[in-house]
Amino acid sequence: MRLQQVRAADAGTLGDMGSPEEPPYEYKPFSRLRERNPYRLLGVSKEASFEEIQDARNYLFEQHKWHEPSREAIEGAFDTLLQKHLGSRFKFGFRPPRTGRRGEAYGEQRVTLWKRFASLFDPTITMRTIINEGAVFGAFALWVLFSSDQSFPLAGSFAYSVYQFQSKRVKRNPDGPFFAGNAMVGAIFSTLCCLAIACAVMAVMTTPLTAILGQSSRQVGGFITIAVMGAVGIYLK
Repeated sequence: MRLQQVRAADAGTLGDMGSPEEPPYEYKPFSRLRERNPYRLLGVSKEASFEEIQDARNYLFEQHKWHEPSREAIEGAFDTLLQKHLGSRFKFGFRPPRTGRRGEAYGEQRVTLWKRFASLFDPTITMRTIINEGAVFGAFALWVLFSSDQSFPLAGSFAYSVYQFQSKRVKRNPDGPFFAGNAMVGAIFSTLCCLAIACAVMAVMTTPLTAILGQSSRQVGGFITIAVMGAVGIYLK
């Protein structure tokens, strides 16, 4: 009789171990489910190491594993940060952290002036983007070429450039940081920089040809200005 009771108890224990885990009686969805910033969603800083990000993901996943939208949000944020860390690894190589101040790394090299300049431009611009945005600037450039008043096409290309810069930066990082704390201010400043570059190129190209171009030098100058401003604006981040 005693042996039968022990066997029955063992069978009950094994049955409990094999049964699937059930959700608790009360569980709440993830409070930051709608957060768009992956760092804030996982509750880590932008200087956090990959191990810290992974620990935060594992903890939150375990806490909210019963709620599918919460799991998907946590996994989506983790995947986004994982891609960022992999991109940094491919770009800079492996740099083990120091034991001193957080965020430092061995092998940190000074960024050259050329690399700083190159980092201002986006090398991943697709041909579709070049065609779509280039068509708009091309239309403004043709307008100024056949118009006696260059103010309207120049103003239109300036406004479109501001719109494009603002859209790119808000899409790339909705929460900033932005120049002067506002995406529009940074977009206007970037457009002014593109316009300055375009005017410099226009002056270099049209000054020797002023005698040949004659009355049409203003139209040609406006055409070059809009074309260069559009080309620089497409690739500038």
